[in-house]
Amino acid sequence: MNGRMICGLWVLALAHFGVAEGVGAAAADSGCARFETRKELLGEDDLAFVRERVLAFKEEEEYSPYNPALLSLWWGKFFHERGGYCAPTNDTYLVAKGRHNVPRIIMVFTGHTPRARIHELQGEKILLLFYFAGGNAYLLQPYRFALSAHGFAGLEPIEVEGRHFNNFYSNMRSIEVAGDEVVARFQQRYRKGHSSGIELTTESYRYEGGGFVLQETGTETIPDPN
Repeated sequence: MNGRMICGLWVLALAHFGVAEGVGAAAADSGCARFETRKELLGEDDLAFVRERVLAFKEEEEYSPYNPALLSLWWGKFFHERGGYCAPTNDTYLVAKGRHNVPRIIMVFTGHTPRARIHELQGEKILLLFYFAGGNAYLLQPYRFALSAHGFAGLEPIEVEGRHFNNFYSNMRSIEVAGDEVVARFQQRYRKGHSSGIELTTESYRYEGGGFVLQETGTETIPDPN
């Protein structure tokens, strides 16, 4: 990503939050290109944890120029002109709104309609991000909060065994988190000779040693209703 693109992302995001109103107006005049935040991702209990535990600041760092505190987490979309209409891009951005109302884009993923919550695994608080990625693909991506001497530094993906992008996958909208375990289910149609059916697969993972380790895989077949 070059410097001009990064600058553009910041200008659009800051304009939306009212930090650079003049620049935002100029961008709006050039067409439909804009950035819109849609929804706060964390509930009140999760936000309370973030404010009180993860993002503690030392008094002498109150006026850090980087403003790295995270006081809320939103998702947003860029819009662009396509076929005469203003359409959203395929990417979704996580926007951390910090101290002094300063927003920061901290994550981008290809998908839509995200939801998030904080979950405790073996005494460690992590962020669970659920979203859709086209077709029937439903994903869960787990993150830990990255901290630095100045406070919040971003999100780090937690490793999931056997998954290149460190996420859990389901095409049945079936991903369950309970305690230290995650269970994901997906299905696949098959055809053998004159018969056909659906193979259902269930994968169970457990959180161990700072990552998710595959514990069990089960399959069953059912007749194809079609």
